[in-house]
Amino acid sequence: MGADGGTIAKRQDILALHSNFKDLENTKAKKGDGDEINNRFTICQISSLTLFKKDPIVGDYKGNLFIKEKILEYLLNVKLKKVKKEEKFNHISSIKDLCQINITWSVVKDVPFVICPVTKEIQKYQTFAYLRSCHCVLSYKVLKIKNSKDSDSEIKYSCPNCNKDYELIDIVLLDPLEKEESKLINDKKYEFLIDEGLTNSKLPKTKSKKDEKKKGDEIPKVDEFIRKRKLIDDDSSIDLHKKIKS
Repeated sequence: MGADGGTIAKRQDILALHSNFKDLENTKAKKGDGDEINNRFTICQISSLTLFKKDPIVGDYKGNLFIKEKILEYLLNVKLKKVKKEEKFNHISSIKDLCQINITWSVVKDVPFVICPVTKEIQKYQTFAYLRSCHCVLSYKVLKIKNSKDSDSEIKYSCPNCNKDYELIDIVLLDPLEKEESKLINDKKYEFLIDEGLTNSKLPKTKSKKDEKKKGDEIPKVDEFIRKRKLIDDDSSIDLHKKIKS
């Protein structure tokens, strides 16, 4: 990764987006949005069940969170044609499109809230992020992003919670207000991974049967080319041998 100019440019674009990204914690939500915003981080987006004490939890590249069992059940039912695939989940076709994440909870007056394991703060409109590398869920503000003028677009950072290395490409924003800036950042990173042949979990993308068939069709063509080339070379060798003898 990062070996060609196009890839480097895309990494630098992502770095620039992060540098220009305004943290959403101070953005005022519309009146009455509180419960809906809290639900985005505490409710499974496929089953509407609470995420609290329902580990393992997984997230997609858009920042949607799911109970792993429920999203896998949904994918199986789609495959068996028991349910129709929802358009908003078209990007999820296998477990590789999801990252298992580690959420830290705090319960206040019987209401569970997602909190950052580093700051321990409870803020209703706080922007979180999960890291593809270590699966930690943290407040975005604790992730120290270097300035876009930094020439090293593949710089490594350390997770402030577990100290494991991560890159900018590993950050998936969990934005309670779903601002366009955060959507753009998540989309650009996902596009980068797709171009690299990777999924949201950074595992290699499974090739479709169509791709495999196409690859299989190419092999006989290559073999046929080699066979014909060998015949031409053999004929040339025979002609040359005849000329030498004569």
